[in-house]
Amino acid sequence: FFSQDETQTPSPMDHSYPELAFPFRSITNAQIYRAIERLHGLKAPGNNGIPNIVYKNCASILVPFLGPIFHTTFSLGIYPQDWKDSQTLVLQKLGKLDYSNPNAYRPTALLRTITKILSACIASELMQLAELHHLLPDTHFGCRAGQKTTDSLHYVT
Repeated sequence: FFSQDETQTPSPMDHSYPELAFPFRSITNAQIYRAIERLHGLKAPGNNGIPNIVYKNCASILVPFLGPIFHTTFSLGIYPQDWKDSQTLVLQKLGKLDYSNPNAYRPTALLRTITKILSACIASELMQLAELHHLLPDTHFGCRAGQKTTDSLHYVT
């Protein structure tokens, strides 16, 4: 569907990063278990063909191995290329009258489940850090524990 870009520009080696405001804590096995529990069992697998249901049914076997793999990813600063790869499918939108129109389709990217699990763990950790360090304004209600988007209506009125 999309052309391959083989001419990626490498990042300069002289880059500098700002000082850390707080340390990024290591992902825990409990976070990995929670991420696996939240997977939808019947969703389509990524390009490696391993469905979510395998992770859900084998979590107790896999988590002791996934934890060290994820920790090594951070300690070495390497995110495997295979985890970045996705398979993009073009799906028809339901109820469209004219399927010759490109707007009658939508792309969807299929990622490997291991990528989804790690991403969910990172998102969970970042949300915890954002709450702990008060990085979100009090007027931000969406996707926050203990707050609902309807709370914003009470704030406005």
